[in-house]
Amino acid sequence: MDICPETQTANIGGMIANEEGEGIDEVMVHVSGNGPTTQPAMTNVGNYQFAALPMYNDYTFTPANDENHTNGVTTLDLVYLRKHILQIDLLDSPYQLIAGDANNSGSISTLDMVLVRKLILNINTNFPNNTSWRFVDADYEFPNPSNPFSQPFPEFHNVNDLDADNMNINFIGIKIGDVNGSANPNYLLGADDRSFDGTLHFDIQDRGLKAGETYRVDFRTNDFLNIFGYQFTLDFDETALELIEIIPGELENLSIENFGLAMLDQGIITSSWDNSKNTLHNNGTVLFSLIFSASTNTTLSNLLNITSEYTPAEAYQSDLKEGTKTLAVQLNFTEGSSDRHSKFMVYQNKPNPFVDETAIGWEMPEAGWAKVTVTDFSGKILKIITDNYPIGYNEVKLKRTDLGGAQMMFFRVENACGVETRKMVMID
Repeated sequence: MDICPETQTANIGGMIANEEGEGIDEVMVHVSGNGPTTQPAMTNVGNYQFAALPMYNDYTFTPANDENHTNGVTTLDLVYLRKHILQIDLLDSPYQLIAGDANNSGSISTLDMVLVRKLILNINTNFPNNTSWRFVDADYEFPNPSNPFSQPFPEFHNVNDLDADNMNINFIGIKIGDVNGSANPNYLLGADDRSFDGTLHFDIQDRGLKAGETYRVDFRTNDFLNIFGYQFTLDFDETALELIEIIPGELENLSIENFGLAMLDQGIITSSWDNSKNTLHNNGTVLFSLIFSASTNTTLSNLLNITSEYTPAEAYQSDLKEGTKTLAVQLNFTEGSSDRHSKFMVYQNKPNPFVDETAIGWEMPEAGWAKVTVTDFSGKILKIITDNYPIGYNEVKLKRTDLGGAQMMFFRVENACGVETRKMVMID
Protein backbone atom coordinates (compact mmCIF):
# COMPACT_ATOMS: atom_id res chain seq x y z
CA MET A 1 0.00 0.00 0.00
CA ASP A 2 3.16 2.24 -0.13
CA ILE A 3 2.61 3.24 3.48
CA CYS A 4 6.30 2.74 4.54
CA PRO A 5 8.61 5.41 3.08
CA GLU A 6 11.75 4.44 1.19
CA THR A 7 15.01 4.48 3.16
CA GLN A 8 16.60 7.90 2.86
CA THR A 9 20.28 7.98 1.84
CA ALA A 10 23.13 10.45 1.45
CA ASN A 11 26.40 10.54 -0.45
CA ILE A 12 29.62 11.03 1.47
CA GLY A 13 33.10 11.74 0.09
CA GLY A 14 36.03 14.09 -0.06
CA MET A 15 39.65 14.58 -0.98
CA ILE A 16 42.77 13.10 0.60
CA ALA A 17 45.82 15.17 -0.34
CA ASN A 18 49.32 15.91 0.93
CA GLU A 19 50.30 19.25 2.46
CA GLU A 20 50.88 20.66 -1.03
CA GLY A 21 47.34 19.77 -2.13
CA GLU A 22 48.29 16.84 -4.38
CA GLY A 23 45.74 14.00 -4.31
CA ILE A 24 47.02 10.74 -2.80
CA ASP A 25 46.15 7.56 -4.64
CA GLU A 26 45.41 4.08 -3.25
CA VAL A 27 44.23 5.23 0.17
CA MET A 28 41.65 2.85 1.64
CA VAL A 29 38.91 4.75 3.50
CA HIS A 30 37.12 2.57 6.05
CA VAL A 31 33.69 3.40 7.44
CA SER A 32 32.25 2.15 10.73
CA GLY A 33 29.39 3.09 13.03
CA ASN A 34 25.85 2.02 13.88
CA GLY A 35 24.73 1.92 10.26
CA PRO A 36 24.80 -1.14 8.02
CA THR A 37 28.15 -2.68 7.13
CA THR A 38 29.75 -0.80 4.25
CA GLN A 39 32.73 -1.78 2.12
CA PRO A 40 35.77 0.54 2.17
CA ALA A 41 36.32 3.02 -0.65
CA MET A 42 39.63 3.49 -2.49
CA THR A 43 40.85 6.94 -3.51
CA ASN A 44 41.33 7.75 -7.16
CA VAL A 45 43.83 10.60 -7.49
CA GLY A 46 42.83 11.58 -3.96
CA ASN A 47 39.06 11.48 -4.37
CA TYR A 48 36.79 8.98 -2.63
CA GLN A 49 33.05 8.56 -2.30
CA PHE A 50 30.46 6.45 -0.49
CA ALA A 51 27.17 6.41 -2.35
CA ALA A 52 23.76 6.00 -0.74
CA LEU A 53 24.67 5.62 2.93
CA PRO A 54 21.49 5.21 5.03
CA MET A 55 20.74 8.44 6.84
CA TYR A 56 20.23 9.12 10.55
CA ASN A 57 23.13 6.86 11.56
CA ASP A 58 26.53 7.68 13.07
CA TYR A 59 29.61 7.06 10.92
CA THR A 60 33.40 7.19 11.39
CA PHE A 61 35.63 7.53 8.34
CA THR A 62 39.26 6.40 8.71
CA PRO A 63 41.84 6.48 5.88
CA ALA A 64 44.73 3.99 5.75
CA ASN A 65 47.72 3.24 3.52
CA ASP A 66 50.53 1.03 4.80
CA GLU A 67 52.21 0.29 1.47
CA ASN A 68 55.59 1.26 0.00
CA HIS A 69 57.28 2.63 3.13
CA THR A 70 60.33 3.74 1.09
CA ASN A 71 58.30 6.11 -1.12
CA GLY A 72 60.02 9.50 -0.89
CA VAL A 73 62.37 8.48 1.95
CA THR A 74 65.97 9.42 1.10
CA THR A 75 69.19 10.49 2.77
CA LEU A 76 68.14 14.11 2.19
CA ASP A 77 65.45 13.53 4.82
CA LEU A 78 68.23 12.46 7.21
CA VAL A 79 70.01 15.75 6.50
CA TYR A 80 66.90 17.71 7.46
CA LEU A 81 66.26 15.56 10.53
CA ARG A 82 69.84 16.01 11.75
CA LYS A 83 69.62 19.78 11.26
CA HIS A 84 66.33 19.82 13.20
CA ILE A 85 67.72 17.76 16.08
CA LEU A 86 70.82 19.99 16.27
CA GLN A 87 68.54 23.07 16.02
CA ILE A 88 70.44 24.33 13.00
CA ASP A 89 67.31 24.52 10.84
CA LEU A 90 64.01 23.50 12.47
CA LEU A 91 61.20 21.75 10.63
CA ASP A 92 58.45 24.38 10.54
CA SER A 93 55.30 22.44 9.72
CA PRO A 94 53.31 20.15 12.03
CA TYR A 95 52.99 17.70 9.13
CA GLN A 96 56.79 17.63 8.63
CA LEU A 97 57.23 16.97 12.33
CA ILE A 98 54.77 14.06 12.23
CA ALA A 99 56.62 12.71 9.16
CA GLY A 100 59.90 12.86 11.07
CA ASP A 101 58.56 10.83 14.01
CA ALA A 102 59.43 7.51 12.38
CA ASN A 103 59.20 5.43 15.56
CA ASN A 104 55.83 6.96 16.53
CA SER A 105 57.09 8.10 19.93
CA GLY A 106 55.59 11.59 19.88
CA SER A 107 58.95 13.33 19.39
CA ILE A 108 61.90 13.51 16.97
CA SER A 109 65.28 12.12 18.02
CA THR A 110 68.29 10.25 16.67
CA LEU A 111 66.26 7.05 17.13
CA ASP A 112 64.06 8.21 14.26
CA MET A 113 67.16 8.78 12.14
CA VAL A 114 68.29 5.22 12.85
CA LEU A 115 64.97 3.82 11.57
CA VAL A 116 64.94 6.04 8.48
CA ARG A 117 68.50 5.01 7.61
CA LYS A 118 67.69 1.31 8.05
CA LEU A 119 64.80 1.75 5.63
CA ILE A 120 67.01 3.53 3.09
CA LEU A 121 69.66 0.80 3.39
CA ASN A 122 67.02 -1.90 2.93
CA ILE A 123 67.89 -3.39 6.32
CA ASN A 124 64.22 -2.88 7.22
CA THR A 125 61.41 -2.86 4.66
CA ASN A 126 58.99 -0.90 6.85
CA PHE A 127 58.78 1.22 10.00
CA PRO A 128 58.31 -1.32 12.84
CA ASN A 129 56.01 0.85 14.99
CA ASN A 130 54.43 3.06 12.37
CA THR A 131 52.48 3.00 9.12
CA SER A 132 53.66 4.21 5.74
CA TRP A 133 51.15 7.09 5.71
CA ARG A 134 49.20 8.87 8.43
CA PHE A 135 46.16 11.04 7.81
CA VAL A 136 44.90 14.03 9.79
CA ASP A 137 41.40 15.50 9.52
CA ALA A 138 41.87 18.52 7.24
CA ASP A 139 39.58 20.64 9.46
CA TYR A 140 41.81 20.12 12.50
CA GLU A 141 43.86 23.06 13.74
CA PHE A 142 46.88 22.16 15.83
CA PRO A 143 46.86 24.03 19.17
CA ASN A 144 50.66 24.20 19.02
CA PRO A 145 51.90 23.74 15.41
CA SER A 146 55.53 23.56 16.60
CA ASN A 147 54.59 20.53 18.72
CA PRO A 148 51.80 18.56 17.03
CA PHE A 149 52.29 15.79 19.62
CA SER A 150 51.18 17.95 22.56
CA GLN A 151 47.76 16.32 22.33
CA PRO A 152 46.32 13.54 20.14
CA PHE A 153 45.35 14.70 16.65
CA PRO A 154 42.31 13.18 14.87
CA GLU A 155 43.17 10.52 12.26
CA PHE A 156 39.46 9.99 11.53
CA HIS A 157 36.30 12.01 10.94
CA ASN A 158 33.00 11.44 12.75
CA VAL A 159 29.58 12.19 11.27
CA ASN A 160 26.77 11.94 13.80
CA ASP A 161 23.14 11.50 12.72
CA LEU A 162 23.85 11.76 9.00
CA ASP A 163 21.09 13.86 7.45
CA ALA A 164 22.51 15.25 4.18
CA ASP A 165 25.11 14.77 1.46
CA ASN A 166 28.63 15.80 2.46
CA MET A 167 31.46 15.73 -0.07
CA ASN A 168 33.93 17.72 2.06
CA ILE A 169 35.26 15.14 4.48
CA ASN A 170 38.90 15.79 3.67
CA PHE A 171 42.22 14.61 5.10
CA ILE A 172 45.86 15.68 4.93
CA GLY A 173 48.16 12.74 4.17
CA ILE A 174 51.64 12.52 5.72
CA LYS A 175 54.27 10.14 4.31
CA ILE A 176 56.28 8.93 7.31
CA GLY A 177 60.01 9.49 6.98
CA ASP A 178 59.59 11.97 4.11
CA VAL A 179 60.13 15.34 5.77
CA ASN A 180 60.94 17.19 2.53
CA GLY A 181 57.74 16.11 0.73
CA SER A 182 59.32 14.17 -2.15
CA ALA A 183 56.99 11.14 -1.98
CA ASN A 184 55.00 10.38 -5.12
CA PRO A 185 51.35 10.74 -4.02
CA ASN A 186 49.77 9.46 -7.21
CA TYR A 187 50.63 5.93 -8.25
CA LEU A 188 48.15 5.98 -11.13
CA LEU A 189 50.21 8.57 -12.98
CA GLY A 190 53.37 6.52 -12.54
CA ALA A 191 56.76 7.49 -11.15
CA ASP A 192 58.43 10.69 -12.29
CA ASP A 193 61.62 10.35 -14.30
CA ARG A 194 64.50 11.42 -12.09
CA SER A 195 66.64 14.31 -13.29
CA PHE A 196 70.00 15.37 -11.85
CA ASP A 197 71.94 18.61 -11.63
CA GLY A 198 75.33 16.95 -12.03
CA THR A 199 77.28 13.85 -10.97
CA LEU A 200 79.29 12.81 -7.93
CA HIS A 201 82.03 10.43 -9.05
CA PHE A 202 83.67 7.93 -6.74
CA ASP A 203 87.19 7.40 -8.10
CA ILE A 204 88.57 3.87 -7.82
CA GLN A 205 91.96 2.69 -9.01
CA ASP A 206 91.42 -0.12 -11.48
CA ARG A 207 93.69 -3.14 -11.20
CA GLY A 208 94.11 -6.74 -12.15
CA LEU A 209 93.03 -9.29 -9.55
CA LYS A 210 94.46 -12.71 -8.81
CA ALA A 211 92.48 -15.54 -7.26
CA GLY A 212 93.26 -16.09 -3.58
CA GLU A 213 94.60 -12.59 -2.94
CA THR A 214 93.12 -9.76 -0.89
CA TYR A 215 92.69 -6.17 -2.12
CA ARG A 216 91.88 -2.83 -0.56
CA VAL A 217 89.54 -0.66 -2.68
CA ASP A 218 89.67 3.03 -1.76
CA PHE A 219 86.69 5.22 -2.68
CA ARG A 220 87.90 8.77 -3.36
CA THR A 221 86.36 11.80 -5.05
CA ASN A 222 87.36 15.11 -6.56
CA ASP A 223 83.72 16.30 -6.57
CA PHE A 224 83.10 16.69 -2.84
CA LEU A 225 82.48 20.45 -2.76
CA ASN A 226 79.53 21.24 -0.43
CA ILE A 227 78.28 17.64 -0.50
CA PHE A 228 76.23 16.96 2.63
CA GLY A 229 74.79 13.54 1.83
CA TYR A 230 74.77 10.61 -0.58
CA GLN A 231 73.26 7.15 -1.00
CA PHE A 232 73.67 4.30 -3.47
CA THR A 233 73.55 0.57 -4.13
CA LEU A 234 76.92 -1.06 -4.83
CA ASP A 235 76.58 -4.20 -6.94
CA PHE A 236 79.57 -6.57 -6.93
CA ASP A 237 80.08 -10.04 -8.37
CA GLU A 238 79.67 -12.26 -5.33
CA THR A 239 81.06 -15.24 -7.24
CA ALA A 240 84.38 -13.44 -7.72
CA LEU A 241 84.67 -11.23 -4.62
CA GLU A 242 84.12 -11.72 -0.89
CA LEU A 243 83.83 -8.67 1.36
CA ILE A 244 86.29 -8.90 4.26
CA GLU A 245 86.03 -5.50 5.92
CA ILE A 246 84.66 -1.97 5.60
CA ILE A 247 87.02 0.79 6.74
CA PRO A 248 85.58 4.30 7.32
CA GLY A 249 87.74 7.08 5.91
CA GLU A 250 87.80 10.84 6.50
CA LEU A 251 84.07 11.65 6.49
CA GLU A 252 82.35 12.92 9.63
CA ASN A 253 79.59 10.66 11.01
CA LEU A 254 80.68 7.76 8.76
CA SER A 255 80.84 4.32 10.35
CA ILE A 256 79.85 0.75 9.61
CA GLU A 257 76.26 1.83 10.44
CA ASN A 258 76.19 3.74 7.14
CA PHE A 259 76.32 0.48 5.17
CA GLY A 260 73.59 -2.11 4.64
CA LEU A 261 74.84 -5.68 4.43
CA ALA A 262 71.54 -7.57 4.54
CA MET A 263 71.99 -8.70 0.90
CA LEU A 264 75.72 -9.33 0.98
CA ASP A 265 75.25 -12.91 -0.23
CA GLN A 266 73.65 -11.45 -3.38
CA GLY A 267 76.58 -9.10 -4.02
CA ILE A 268 74.69 -6.03 -2.76
CA ILE A 269 75.99 -3.32 -0.41
CA THR A 270 73.81 -0.28 0.27
CA SER A 271 75.16 2.97 1.70
CA SER A 272 73.73 6.19 3.10
CA TRP A 273 75.75 9.07 4.60
CA ASP A 274 74.63 12.49 5.76
CA ASN A 275 76.15 15.43 7.55
CA SER A 276 74.62 18.74 8.59
CA LYS A 277 77.95 20.50 7.88
CA ASN A 278 78.99 21.27 4.33
CA THR A 279 82.53 20.21 5.18
CA LEU A 280 85.19 20.75 2.52
CA HIS A 281 87.51 17.84 1.76
CA ASN A 282 90.71 17.79 -0.21
CA ASN A 283 90.50 16.24 -3.64
CA GLY A 284 91.44 12.59 -3.46
CA THR A 285 90.48 12.18 0.20
CA VAL A 286 89.62 8.54 0.99
CA LEU A 287 85.93 8.53 1.97
CA PHE A 288 85.85 4.82 2.83
CA SER A 289 87.56 1.60 1.81
CA LEU A 290 86.37 -1.94 1.14
CA ILE A 291 88.62 -4.96 1.52
CA PHE A 292 87.78 -7.83 -0.82
CA SER A 293 89.18 -11.29 -1.31
CA ALA A 294 89.27 -12.35 -4.97
CA SER A 295 88.38 -15.87 -6.11
CA THR A 296 89.11 -15.43 -9.81
CA ASN A 297 91.60 -13.73 -12.12
CA THR A 298 89.97 -10.64 -13.60
CA THR A 299 89.91 -6.83 -13.50
CA LEU A 300 88.28 -4.87 -10.67
CA SER A 301 86.24 -2.70 -13.06
CA ASN A 302 84.50 -5.85 -14.32
CA LEU A 303 83.15 -6.62 -10.84
CA LEU A 304 81.88 -3.36 -9.30
CA ASN A 305 79.00 -1.08 -10.31
CA ILE A 306 76.84 1.57 -8.62
CA THR A 307 73.10 1.19 -9.28
CA SER A 308 69.73 2.32 -7.90
CA GLU A 309 68.36 -1.19 -7.61
CA TYR A 310 67.58 -0.99 -3.88
CA THR A 311 68.87 2.33 -2.58
CA PRO A 312 68.60 5.00 -5.33
CA ALA A 313 72.01 6.42 -6.25
CA GLU A 314 71.97 10.16 -5.56
CA ALA A 315 73.91 12.85 -3.70
CA TYR A 316 72.98 16.28 -2.33
CA GLN A 317 74.94 19.48 -2.82
CA SER A 318 74.39 22.91 -1.31
CA ASP A 319 74.29 25.82 -3.76
CA LEU A 320 73.94 29.40 -2.48
CA LYS A 321 71.99 30.51 -5.56
CA GLU A 322 69.93 27.44 -6.40
CA GLY A 323 69.52 25.77 -3.01
CA THR A 324 69.92 22.00 -2.80
CA LYS A 325 71.03 20.20 -5.95
CA THR A 326 70.52 16.48 -6.49
CA LEU A 327 73.41 14.71 -8.20
CA ALA A 328 73.75 11.29 -9.78
CA VAL A 329 76.35 8.94 -8.26
CA GLN A 330 78.69 6.92 -10.48
CA LEU A 331 81.95 4.98 -10.28
CA ASN A 332 84.97 6.29 -12.15
CA PHE A 333 87.78 3.74 -12.62
CA THR A 334 91.22 5.30 -12.96
CA GLU A 335 94.27 3.65 -14.44
CA GLY A 336 96.67 2.09 -11.96
CA SER A 337 99.11 -0.69 -11.40
CA SER A 338 98.32 -4.08 -9.96
CA ASP A 339 99.78 -3.01 -6.60
CA ARG A 340 96.99 -3.12 -4.10
CA HIS A 341 98.04 -0.25 -1.92
CA SER A 342 100.86 2.27 -1.93
CA LYS A 343 100.81 2.88 1.81
CA PHE A 344 101.59 0.75 4.85
CA MET A 345 98.43 0.54 6.98
CA VAL A 346 97.53 -1.36 10.15
CA TYR A 347 93.91 -2.23 10.98
CA GLN A 348 92.23 -2.59 14.35
CA ASN A 349 92.19 -6.19 15.55
CA LYS A 350 88.91 -8.07 15.01
CA PRO A 351 87.03 -8.76 17.13
CA ASN A 352 87.86 -6.18 19.76
CA PRO A 353 87.23 -6.80 22.61
CA PHE A 354 87.75 -10.55 22.17
CA VAL A 355 87.39 -13.65 24.32
CA ASP A 356 89.29 -16.59 22.81
CA GLU A 357 90.87 -15.41 19.54
CA THR A 358 91.47 -12.24 17.56
CA ALA A 359 93.09 -11.32 14.23
CA ILE A 360 95.52 -8.46 13.51
CA GLY A 361 95.59 -7.33 9.88
CA TRP A 362 97.78 -4.92 7.93
CA GLU A 363 98.52 -3.83 4.38
CA MET A 364 101.98 -4.41 2.84
CA PRO A 365 102.85 -1.94 0.03
CA GLU A 366 105.55 -4.37 -1.05
CA ALA A 367 106.63 -7.89 -0.13
CA GLY A 368 109.05 -8.15 2.78
CA TRP A 369 109.46 -8.68 6.48
CA ALA A 370 106.97 -7.62 9.16
CA LYS A 371 107.03 -7.89 12.93
CA VAL A 372 104.04 -8.04 15.28
CA THR A 373 104.71 -7.31 18.96
CA VAL A 374 102.12 -7.52 21.75
CA THR A 375 102.78 -5.92 25.16
CA ASP A 376 100.81 -5.28 28.32
CA PHE A 377 100.29 -1.76 29.65
CA SER A 378 103.56 -1.89 31.60
CA GLY A 379 105.50 -2.63 28.42
CA LYS A 380 106.12 -6.31 29.14
CA ILE A 381 106.36 -8.28 25.90
CA LEU A 382 103.70 -10.99 25.63
CA LYS A 383 104.14 -12.17 22.04
CA ILE A 384 106.41 -11.52 19.04
CA ILE A 385 105.75 -12.80 15.51
CA THR A 386 108.27 -12.09 12.74
CA ASP A 387 108.03 -13.39 9.18
CA ASN A 388 108.19 -12.48 5.50
CA TYR A 389 104.85 -11.52 3.94
CA PRO A 390 103.58 -10.91 0.40
CA ILE A 391 102.35 -7.60 -0.96
CA GLY A 392 98.81 -6.66 0.05
CA TYR A 393 96.67 -7.62 3.00
CA ASN A 394 98.08 -9.95 5.66
CA GLU A 395 97.01 -11.01 9.13
CA VAL A 396 98.05 -13.09 12.13
CA LYS A 397 95.73 -14.72 14.64
CA LEU A 398 96.34 -14.62 18.38
CA LYS A 399 94.80 -17.01 20.89
CA ARG A 400 94.01 -16.26 24.49
CA THR A 401 96.66 -18.72 25.58
CA ASP A 402 99.29 -16.67 23.71
CA LEU A 403 98.73 -13.60 25.88
CA GLY A 404 98.65 -14.75 29.49
CA GLY A 405 96.24 -13.00 31.82
CA ALA A 406 96.54 -9.43 30.52
CA GLN A 407 93.29 -7.70 29.66
CA MET A 408 94.45 -4.33 28.30
CA MET A 409 97.23 -4.61 25.71
CA PHE A 410 99.04 -2.85 22.88
CA PHE A 411 100.03 -4.41 19.57
CA ARG A 412 102.62 -2.97 17.22
CA VAL A 413 103.10 -3.86 13.57
CA GLU A 414 106.31 -2.72 11.88
CA ASN A 415 108.16 -3.30 8.63
CA ALA A 416 110.53 -1.42 6.36
CA CYS A 417 107.79 1.09 5.50
CA GLY A 418 106.84 2.15 9.03
CA VAL A 419 105.35 1.20 12.36
CA GLU A 420 101.86 1.58 13.89
CA THR A 421 100.56 0.81 17.40
CA ARG A 422 96.98 0.13 18.52
CA LYS A 423 95.21 -0.91 21.71
CA MET A 424 93.23 -4.14 22.15
CA VAL A 425 91.19 -5.66 24.98
CA MET A 426 90.67 -9.26 26.08
CA ILE A 427 87.62 -10.04 28.23
CA ASP A 428 86.38 -13.07 30.18
